[in-house]
Amino acid sequence: MSYVFDQQDAIGYEKWLADEKNRRVLELETRVMKEMLQPAPLRRLLDIGCGTGASLIPFLNKGLELTGIDPSDTMLDYARQRLGSRVDLHRGYAEDLPFADNSFHYAVLFLALEFCEDPEKALEEACRVAKDRVFVGILNRFSLHAGRCRIVRLFRSTIYAQARFFSINEICQMLFNLVGH
Repeated sequence: MSYVFDQQDAIGYEKWLADEKNRRVLELETRVMKEMLQPAPLRRLLDIGCGTGASLIPFLNKGLELTGIDPSDTMLDYARQRLGSRVDLHRGYAEDLPFADNSFHYAVLFLALEFCEDPEKALEEACRVAKDRVFVGILNRFSLHAGRCRIVRLFRSTIYAQARFFSINEICQMLFNLVGH
């Protein structure tokens, strides 16, 4: 079972999002995600580990049918407040998605693998439910920010205390094991 964010985690994330600098980082990351996915109108997109729904905002009003799934009721409550009925939200785990094969055109794992108990199974599930593209956004283990997160979690409580950081090569190897070239 993956790590499930609690009320304190959700408050901390919302506090992080309230900082202008952090919002700009999220905007940059989601812009890259949109450019790589190139989602077409009338397509279905699944955000796996959608959390409070912040990474779904750029896809609103783009003609997409949006679905989010997260194991945390608390995070989903924040997502409902943020997104209303514009996104179909579900409680569930990345490693066991309750959707049929090829149910979505796109699947997104945006800073979610770090909190999965079995990240390879989560990738397998994302590939199973997506028929066109899978976007994987990680906090690279070798980045300065990931290093800072690892140090900070030694001294104080942080959501990254539960995170497992991956390198791009590790993610590529997992995907290669699943789908080959």
